[in-house]
Parts: sequence; structure tokens; C-alpha cells
Amino acid sequence: MNRQKIAEWARARGLHTRPEFRTVFDLIASGAKPKLLTSSVKTRKGEKYGILTGIQYLAPASESGIQVCPWHSAGCASACLGHSSGRMRIPAHKVSRILRTWWAFGDRPSYRQVLLAELQAIVRRGKKHDMAVFVRLNGTSDLPIDFFLPEKERAQFKHTIRFYDYTKYAIRAEYPPADVHYTFSRSETTCDDTCRRLLSAGRNVAVVFAGPLPETYLGFRVEDGDDSDARPSDARGVVIGLSPKGPLAKRDMSGFVVRTGA
Repeated sequence: MNRQKIAEWARARGLHTRPEFRTVFDLIASGAKPKLLTSSVKTRKGEKYGILTGIQYLAPASESGIQVCPWHSAGCASACLGHSSGRMRIPAHKVSRILRTWWAFGDRPSYRQVLLAELQAIVRRGKKHDMAVFVRLNGTSDLPIDFFLPEKERAQFKHTIRFYDYTKYAIRAEYPPADVHYTFSRSETTCDDTCRRLLSAGRNVAVVFAGPLPETYLGFRVEDGDDSDARPSDARGVVIGLSPKGPLAKRDMSGFVVRTGA
């Protein structure tokens, strides 16, 4: 990590003038380097199925001063688990997400070097424990996977890592790269016809439900998406039902969260 390069990149965008980023500049100056791939309670649920998952959390939407969720809606930005759920609310975790984001944008060569090393490490762990390896690089962002790692560099993991992500970009979900599994993420601005088109084409659509999980949605079977985050293992053409995470999502009235009643 080139600390000077990242700081200069942030200053060039005027981020040094914003008080909320003072601690991020302090962290850069300290020489601290955040780990790129981490885990969560949900990703660890995949271990019961023999799946080891690595997930990367950037600062969602424009939390870092840089927009990483270009197709976000007001409802998902407000209710995002990336700033309102569990440990995500801890200030130190927020600073780490911002620095990780600045690193990816401001010093991509060293970022990719470290990302490759961490991917190789998780493959070794998976092999040691006889587990399949899934990796989600957009834990709280919605960027093209090539931004993080071009296809030619992902090729070395063709037989060892299953890359997957959620996206609000319908075209990306409908026509994904061959080596990436995408689940389309519905929001309050998504028309039902888009969901039906994707589901009919064998793509999956994630929907946040408050209340009992329905058996069907828009005429398609609903599966419990909270059982694990192992999305590449899901059946095709199904709705992935998720519960709202964090107090803001549970109170959402924008339509992002679909309420199923008592």
C-alpha cells in the first residue's frame, strides 16, 4: 500500500476538507493496512455446507466520498446493512471500509497485489479443511468485478474459487461473466416486469421481506436466503427471501422492504 499515493488521490478529490474523513487520513499516516477479505455471521453459515466464504466490505454508496453503488435507490441506501447493521455501525469498522475503498481507487496496483495474495490464502485454507471456496468482492458495493480483478487474473482461480455477488444492475444479472454468479437485488424502484423477466430467464432475484417469508412472490418460488450466503448453490429462477437487517431496514416504508403482514 502506497500511503502517499492514496492520500494524494483523496486530496485531489477534496476529501481532506471534509471533517468526517480526518480519522481516515490519520489511519493512512499510521501505516495501518486493512485486510481486504473478511467474513460475517451470514457468510460463516455456509460452513455447515462445506463452504468457506471470503467477503469484502467497501464503504457503501457514497460513504467514502466516492459512489460505489451507482444503481442504488433511496430506500436501499438508507437501510443498507453496510452502515446500520451489527458491527458495521462501529466507527472503527466504518473507517476501515473507507480506507479499503480509497485503496481500491487510489492505488489499484498494490490493492490487486494484496487481493491476489488473500485469494491464494483462502484457497489454501479451503484445501486444508476440504471446503469449497466462495468469494464475494461486493459485500457492500456494486462495482463490476473487473474493477477489482480482471478476467485474465481471475482465470487462475477457475477451479478453486466461485465468485459471486448481488447487483442492482439488471443487465449485469441477466448477462453475467461466465465465472461470476449474480443475484439481482430488488429495490423500491424496480418494476415487477424486470423481476419476472430475470426469473423467467433462470436468474435469481433477492427481495427483502418484513414478516413471514411468503411461499411465492410474483408467481415464483421463494427460498430462504438467510440460511446462508452461498448464493451460487441456489436453485435457478427463484426469489431469494431476505429479512431486513438493522433498525433502519426494519422501519423502512419506502417499498424497499416488502411487508407480508402478520
